[in-house]
Amino acid sequence: MNNSTNKFDHFNAKVCLQVLPELDVSGVSRGTIELSKAIVSSGRRALVASNGGVFTKDLSRMGVQHYNLGLSSKSPLSIIMNAVYLSDIVNKEGVSIIHARSRAPAWSAYLASKWTNKPLVTTFHGTYGAGFMGLKKKYNSIMLKGDSVIAISKFIYNHILEEYKFDSKYIYNVPRGVDLNIFSPNKVSAERIIQMSREWELSENTGPVIMLPGRLSPWKGQLLLLEAINYLHVINRLPENLRCLLVGPAGNKKKYRNRIEEKIREFKLGGVVQIIDNCKDIGSAYMLTDVVISASLRPEAFGRVVAEAQAMGRPVVAPNHGAASEIIKKDVTGWLFKPGNATSLAEALEKALSISQLERESLASIARDNIKDKFTVSQMIDSTLDIYENTIKTYNLGLQ
Repeated sequence: MNNSTNKFDHFNAKVCLQVLPELDVSGVSRGTIELSKAIVSSGRRALVASNGGVFTKDLSRMGVQHYNLGLSSKSPLSIIMNAVYLSDIVNKEGVSIIHARSRAPAWSAYLASKWTNKPLVTTFHGTYGAGFMGLKKKYNSIMLKGDSVIAISKFIYNHILEEYKFDSKYIYNVPRGVDLNIFSPNKVSAERIIQMSREWELSENTGPVIMLPGRLSPWKGQLLLLEAINYLHVINRLPENLRCLLVGPAGNKKKYRNRIEEKIREFKLGGVVQIIDNCKDIGSAYMLTDVVISASLRPEAFGRVVAEAQAMGRPVVAPNHGAASEIIKKDVTGWLFKPGNATSLAEALEKALSISQLERESLASIARDNIKDKFTVSQMIDSTLDIYENTIKTYNLGLQ
């Protein structure tokens, strides 16, 4: 018999239920999957309730029970009915703790937690717009009804304190994490990189490669990047044979993709910019890239692209808002630009592309060490499970 101590042995939550709208391609879904995997690996049970999606089969393969509920609906009737369904799940499965990861599901989870007398944890994944005259703040405030509230960055932590005047003793700053088993240069073989370079038609004659990963969406800033590249082109400072990769699915944003294609033609960047709808090997994509760009027009609550790129030792150019400045060591591992400003983006991109090979190697080492110290999946999981433990204890003692 193995008598070694499992790092999860202290964890009292035997059955954990996570609730989210859907299992789509998003940071919310990825965090749910990563935590579920850790819970199952520890010998506990992980349950997930959502409206389903592309990652449902991934959960099933891990041994996670998924309940398909219409949790993406915001209608009051749906919220109440989902609360009833969640209560049934809690009672049937002997759930120890409920974890809500979005607003509409959080309303249902909150009611279910009250009806079943189980503790609730919520994760504040974004700034959530306040709407006209701040009317949506009441709706958003459900994310503060948890017995414990997780903020996914210092930026979000401070946003909660400033916008909602919430008691900080119930808020925990738990940054999202990078899986170093995936996002590490030594995990990507030369064969994989060669294969991807062939698929994307990158040759030895290709100049520097820059990449903006992320679904095609106006707020992700693809058009801003095109404007920055065009600015460099107009002033004759665009690097020779530069290749810009916009990597991400259009989803239901077909009109936006058309706008991007129109801009590429307007700026005569057809030989420079390439839209790649599907990337099955993002690790190799980072390794092919000289500079990774985040150009989001709205503040990113965390910004996994920045963290993943830094874990791969890649220089990053990102807007100076949201959580980017928490991850990047300014002017050391990346460069920050004025949000929404194409000229500022172009200037930051020039700086990133101008560093020497020796500087690049130093940057890579510092960036990777920073991610290992502060932003790993294992750290995120350990912190979250500690919050589960503490929440259950204080809830059972009647201290919440």
